Amino acid sequence: DVYKRQVIACGEVRTCLLQTSGALSRDGSARLLRLRPDERVRVSERPNPYAVSPDLLTGVDCALPTASGRQVRGVGTVAARAVLTGGRVLQATALFRADDVG
Repeated sequence: DVYKRQVIACGEVRTCLLQTSGALSRDGSARLLRLRPDERVRVSERPNPYAVSPDLLTGVDCALPTASGRQVRGVGTVAARAVLTGGRVLQATALFRADDVG
């Protein structure tokens, strides 16, 4: 039944201010966020300078904790990316989602 599906979403966000005397340029932002050589960094100038890295995908295979103590194995992919706003504020995120758990 579609209404009884259980979904778990988990992620982490890290934020920092770049230790530079000025904001990074468009090209500097693209070089910083080029996590994968096969994909471009998306850059926008309006309404504020903004750059987003391509997703970095990592396969995982690990035990997941449960309230019942039952052994549950999680196999899948974690997606991570970085975003630079205004040439100064850097945020890195990683997340996963598990459908039909329980």
